[in-house]
Amino acid sequence: MMISRSVVGLCLVLFIGATTHSAPAAAQETLDLNVAVQRGLVSVDVESLGGATGNRVKVRVQRKVDKPLNLTIQPGTTFAPQGADVQGLAIVKLVGKYVPGNRYQRSSTIELVDNQPHAYLLQSVCIDYHKSSPRQGQKYQLSGVDVRCQRILSAPLVEGASIWSYQCAVWIDRVGVSTSDLQRIFHVKAVDIQAAQAMIKHAERVGAESLKNVDVSVDVRNQIGGLFSADPQVRVEAYRGVQRLSAEDRRKLQVLVGVNVLRGGELPAAAELRAANTLQSLVPEGLELPKLQIPESLEELATLLQSLPGSADGDADARRLPRLRLLPLMVSLRARRPAIRAFAVRQAAQIDDPWAIDTLIVMLADPSERVRQAAAEGLKTRTNQDFGEDGEQWRVWWEQAQDELETAPPSPAP
Repeated sequence: MMISRSVVGLCLVLFIGATTHSAPAAAQETLDLNVAVQRGLVSVDVESLGGATGNRVKVRVQRKVDKPLNLTIQPGTTFAPQGADVQGLAIVKLVGKYVPGNRYQRSSTIELVDNQPHAYLLQSVCIDYHKSSPRQGQKYQLSGVDVRCQRILSAPLVEGASIWSYQCAVWIDRVGVSTSDLQRIFHVKAVDIQAAQAMIKHAERVGAESLKNVDVSVDVRNQIGGLFSADPQVRVEAYRGVQRLSAEDRRKLQVLVGVNVLRGGELPAAAELRAANTLQSLVPEGLELPKLQIPESLEELATLLQSLPGSADGDADARRLPRLRLLPLMVSLRARRPAIRAFAVRQAAQIDDPWAIDTLIVMLADPSERVRQAAAEGLKTRTNQDFGEDGEQWRVWWEQAQDELETAPPSPAP
């Protein structure tokens, strides 16, 4: 019996199609960035965009193998600074991928489909309360995952809270800084303090759950429950209790102790309880900063400005340290009256210092329209750019402008 070629061809097509369908391609594996680096699959270059908290880290990732890679980055992934005594960083989340124009597109994964470097924006918090915030361009290196940070940074962000809740929780956990100090020094909002405390409780519960995986008696569990406390003093006491246990129990608890007790059971040094990022730390030695209080009137603000070192016309300090003039204005931006905040914004726009630009951009989010308008006008005057009151466009432009300034060749000597 003869079978036509067309029928045979159709059968082959159906057979091939069925075969292809029955053996789908293997799903692309998703790896953690730490694992990919450890396996030598990728190289990373990490730099700070400047500042302490927020979308402040740029990481360039380049694959070293000839296959597509899909990477994630865990909350609590830490970066150590290279060659500088500044704060280490812990990552909250991956924000997005940089695209032409120094903008970014939202993304939850790092996708590498070629051998070119790709840049991504990360949200981070600082982890060393007593050290200064990194400057723009500060280089970092990947240093693994801090489990205690991970427990905190994996907690959900409650409605109305900001990233400062994560920042406060990490600082409280690492050195036991008081909530009153956080509010006094950094003007942290009550909602962020409450959120930070909730995050810490969440982290303690997650830590306590990990003890269930260790084969020790109920009595031992009760003795060492403090290992998961956010209070360093409590953790140190629990650590001392562990040292009194049998050698076998200590061996079983070795990993938990290493994760939860920093510095080998020593309490934070006195220096670690002092915040580096205070107004006083910005003033060079030999200059005494007057007491800065939030002014309640324009007259109080004028008096405050006149009381600064170098406030007299022609004074060398005024020319050498324009930031001195900016400090009381930054304090005044917390004033209750919009008129005072708007005046402070206009004064800040006249100061030749990069911090003035940062300050004006921040004030684009002020609840008062007159303050926002003053900030937008000040930015336009200072930069010859005009993005109105669009804070995100200003931030993107300012980051790019600073990158170009830092990479520009030096001016020839006269």
